[in-house]
Amino acid sequence: MPYLAAEDSEAAARYAFQTCAAMYAWFAVEDPKEPDLPQTEELDLDDLKDRAVAAAGPHSIKFVEACLREHELNPAPVYLAAADDAIERVGSD
Repeated sequence: MPYLAAEDSEAAARYAFQTCAAMYAWFAVEDPKEPDLPQTEELDLDDLKDRAVAAAGPHSIKFVEACLREHELNPAPVYLAAADDAIERVGSD
């Protein structure tokens, strides 16, 4: 946003939201049910990194990196669960 003109910032934010919503809809489960969330205490950070790289999907690698960076700043189990889920759902697609 700091590189955009003020009049373009609002439009960029709307497009970013639409993109995120589209990605969420694309990877959403067809049959919604209560997800089996992993026990995040059992998740190893190096294992998450290795699995993301092994999946070879650029989107999952970037997402896992962002989740692990946020987890380092704010240790919340949701970041590890999201990283684990992204590797499984997005994989190499």
